[in-house]
Amino acid sequence: MRKYYYLPLLFSLLGITACSPLPQANNVIQTSQAKLQSAQHWGVIADHLSDQLTQDGDLLGKSLYIDESRYNTDFSKVFSKQLVSELVKKDVDVNLSSSPTFSELEIDVDVVRHPNDRDKGTGFPMSIGLASAWFIVKTKGYGVIPAVVAAEYMSSEPSRTNTEIAVTTRVMEGNSIQFSETHIYYITDQSIKQFKTPGSVSLTDKEVPGGL
Repeated sequence: MRKYYYLPLLFSLLGITACSPLPQANNVIQTSQAKLQSAQHWGVIADHLSDQLTQDGDLLGKSLYIDESRYNTDFSKVFSKQLVSELVKKDVDVNLSSSPTFSELEIDVDVVRHPNDRDKGTGFPMSIGLASAWFIVKTKGYGVIPAVVAAEYMSSEPSRTNTEIAVTTRVMEGNSIQFSETHIYYITDQSIKQFKTPGSVSLTDKEVPGGL
């Protein structure tokens, strides 16, 4: 008589994949989000923003001013210069000194660090559970560990990050906002110092009251 010692584990796997004690939470539909991993990527953003600025009818023919001294992170120093370069290529008049007739070009970067408890994947989907169960049966229980390892590998995604940045570009005329665009990008957790202002709040995995 055969002893199927692996059957309890098999039924447990099927139970995990087939039911849940809580209603399923639906995520916001999002196909993709760009992840910045090089200064060249920053240049792509600058090129895109320069197109938006030059295509805005309210800004046509206006002279712009940018105060480069206010930018003191790796990203803001390089990105502001990249944006100016792209605007100059498109024949926009950009100045480094202010004048009452100039509109000021501003770039603001906010870093968002999410806690570690947010959703990071599907966990143990039905297809992986069934495939693992079949493998365990076929190997008479000896495939338990390989099946679990394979399931964990398949349910994970490479290059996970808990950190995003919001890049806001504005054209100001006094206190009036003439143009404003905010774009969100992923960055690697280790590259946060390139975007965070020196001396700002030290980020942890816990939410920071009041933001950064």
